[in-house]
Amino acid sequence: MCGLLAVRSKKHTKQHNDHCLNLMHARGPDLCVSWQFGDVFVGQTVQNFTGSPKSYQNNNGFVFNGEIYNWKELGNHCNDTEVVKNFVENKTYGRFVDLIGPWAWINVGNGVIEFATDPQYEKHLFYYADKDIQIVCTEIAPILCYIQPEIVLQTHSTKHYPIIDNTPYTGIRKAKPGVLYRDFKPVFELDNISNWRYNLDLNHSQAVDSLNNLLECQIQTMIPDESHSISFSGGLDSSILQTYLPDADTITIATSKDLLSQRIPTNQRIHLDEQSWADYFVELSELLKLPMLSWSLVGWYAVAKHLPNRILFNGNGADELFA
Repeated sequence: MCGLLAVRSKKHTKQHNDHCLNLMHARGPDLCVSWQFGDVFVGQTVQNFTGSPKSYQNNNGFVFNGEIYNWKELGNHCNDTEVVKNFVENKTYGRFVDLIGPWAWINVGNGVIEFATDPQYEKHLFYYADKDIQIVCTEIAPILCYIQPEIVLQTHSTKHYPIIDNTPYTGIRKAKPGVLYRDFKPVFELDNISNWRYNLDLNHSQAVDSLNNLLECQIQTMIPDESHSISFSGGLDSSILQTYLPDADTITIATSKDLLSQRIPTNQRIHLDEQSWADYFVELSELLKLPMLSWSLVGWYAVAKHLPNRILFNGNGADELFA
């Protein structure tokens, strides 16, 4: 989990850059690295899970946010960041289809800024560009340190924030999933979920067995050595995690109507009434400077505030995926 930032401008100052990285400190409390290439500044805060934290200091303008679960299968690398960095630097873009897990990255070389996010839209990058300044970042709040755009309120009726490329801030956009951007212009598609292929020749029993094996093997590769928790709502997605992560310090955001959640001991639950949920919603909105990407974020935020664990699992989007 990391905060990524790249800024190109002759007007920005070191104080601006330091302040922006400080805003993203919660995303990466283990380490902060940065580089200056002429009028381009690149910075990253790091929460390290694999390899040595010092390896990030040698990335020379490449910054990465994500979790590549099969990185050990893709070559002799010190961590998943190095895997993606090699793909980008060697321009072996066809290898991105081999990555299992969410990712977003920014790369600066020869005065060119490149960036991309995963095709399933798990990781996000926001960007802004005019004649004086170009910025790409994992959050909107740091971008607002450099510019003061107008806010155009929009009405959305969906449960989750729509997958669109605009934001309420004039000129600040979201990178489209799976697309490579070069100097803030989309160039070509790295990967697309529409290209993924599945074995359609299985009967129902075989499909269930195949899915069970896939979930068990995949989630096992995600389990860290340190303590971790689950944001558990009692729905399909978090129930899958509860099944395959039985040793987690499980926490539930639940109501008395959630029958599945009754299996969770009372002392492992956090109950949010309407007022506390609303308070968390406002607090989180102030931090994100953006409408909720999902209502689930409020529950995750509550769990993160109550627990010392660095890792929080959630199954956001799994039920829509299976449907």
